[in-house]
Amino acid sequence: MAQGMRPTPRNHTDGASRHRLSDAHMATVITQGGAAVGTSPLMPPQPDLSPQQLADLVAFVRTLAVPS
Repeated sequence: MAQGMRPTPRNHTDGASRHRLSDAHMATVITQGGAAVGTSPLMPPQPDLSPQQLADLVAFVRTLAVPS
């Protein structure tokens, strides 16, 4: 299904690209949305997460990446 989406969603299992991103960058994307970092404006912001929820979500996204 993702292949038909424009823009295509990020591949969170791509370890090489995930490990290049800092936790701060990932937190910005999550809290401010894709447009805040020049990516898809279709990624909505999630500004209401607590600091702990945000840290947990960043950590979870990192677990999806296959080691490069």
